[in-house]
Amino acid sequence: MKLLAKVFLSSMIAILGFANAAFALSSVNNLELLSSGTNFAVVRFEPVAGASDYTILMGTEPVSKVGDAYNLPPIKISNNTEYRISNLLENKTYYLRVFASSAQETSQYLSNELTVSTAVDKDLFVAPQIQDIQVLNTRQLQLDFVNKMDFNLELQPLFSLHRMLNDSAHILKSIVIKDEQTLTVNLTADLERNSAYELRIVPELFDEDGNQISKNQIIAQFNVETTVSDFADLDSLEPLKILSAIAFDSSAFEVTFSSEVLQGQDLVDKIIISETHDSTALLEIEEVLYNEFDKNKILILTQKILDKDYQIEFLEIQSALGLSILPENSTVQVGSVPIKVEQTPAAGLAPVNVSGLTTRFVGEDTTTHLELKFDKDSQNTAEKFEVLVKTSEGKDFDLVETLGKELNSILLDIAKLPKLEANKELELKVISVDKDGNKSAGSITRLLIPETGPASLFATVLGSLAIGGLLIRRRRK
Repeated sequence: MKLLAKVFLSSMIAILGFANAAFALSSVNNLELLSSGTNFAVVRFEPVAGASDYTILMGTEPVSKVGDAYNLPPIKISNNTEYRISNLLENKTYYLRVFASSAQETSQYLSNELTVSTAVDKDLFVAPQIQDIQVLNTRQLQLDFVNKMDFNLELQPLFSLHRMLNDSAHILKSIVIKDEQTLTVNLTADLERNSAYELRIVPELFDEDGNQISKNQIIAQFNVETTVSDFADLDSLEPLKILSAIAFDSSAFEVTFSSEVLQGQDLVDKIIISETHDSTALLEIEEVLYNEFDKNKILILTQKILDKDYQIEFLEIQSALGLSILPENSTVQVGSVPIKVEQTPAAGLAPVNVSGLTTRFVGEDTTTHLELKFDKDSQNTAEKFEVLVKTSEGKDFDLVETLGKELNSILLDIAKLPKLEANKELELKVISVDKDGNKSAGSITRLLIPETGPASLFATVLGSLAIGGLLIRRRRK
């Protein structure tokens, strides 16, 4: 084989520009495969004394006799003893050798021949596998494993991050264990948007059952989209705090925070409202609404509020940047809510308006019916309630339904309502009517129809003037 290698190398040096070179350098030893995938291979070999360059000879057929030549162009890699070969074809087998060179000399013999396969060998990847890589922002990744892992070792030396365009490395700042299956990887510099990266993991990770993550180095590729958010140094930001809380009416509290609240949190079971002087007297929380216009605020809908002082405690809530509220900032006191005493209406006087109007779209695709609910005052002498509707461009209210005095909710068929247009308001009014035909002035609520129509509403509610903003309704699960 040495004779074969020598003859083959002699036939190649003229092509490579070494026609006058002498065979004085030692051969390259221990050419080995570090890792491979469906389109790449990383190889390594021992350095040769006096060499200034190395050349990889490669083909899709092995060199088996004198006169054979590799059928792919040689790769000159300067003075590197570890190299990543890219743009390989999937499900192919490649054969490689390396020789060293200097200005006047080359290796006497070629290195050992290395075989590289770009076929996916499932036997190389045992449980657990990487389930997902999420780009949280320009300096943070989240790495999810399928199985629970044994993270009781120094993690940072096991990981390296490289940009695929030029194989440049990103320095890892830290790796934080989020839970038994999740790691957060923090970087010292921003990732490039619209770029592809590889996270390389050496085969020293095990799951909790002792299964090795891989017999070879794992290469996990991911893309950084143009829409990824900028990194925010959370350590320099103030934690989430409660600035104030007020009682709107007899069934709602508004709480204002120091920064924007993360939308979409299910907070119903993470808030405790109790009487200040009796912590066992709790108010049931029905819903939590997010204010779309002022995202520092939320509205808590509860059962009827008494003429008491209350304490609101948040067991958990996060800001839009992921900062949690600290225990010392998680409680707020709310002053008493005076209960309005209504006079019993005399004959001929208008009955009392309903209160607490709420609406939401319901149905299999949330587009078939509109549910309307309201609270009846204990002093209300109404015999029936009239439901009227108009659009923001309408001039008058039209009667669409009549409810008996024992009812306080109704499902309105959307087909009976004016055409719902995107970015338009739908205005609803409920009027109390007593037995003498006297009518209240009416309570009004408004809906803003978003661009995607009622199907996107969970629902979207303008609410009363006291609420003062567009609120996203979240149903209790």
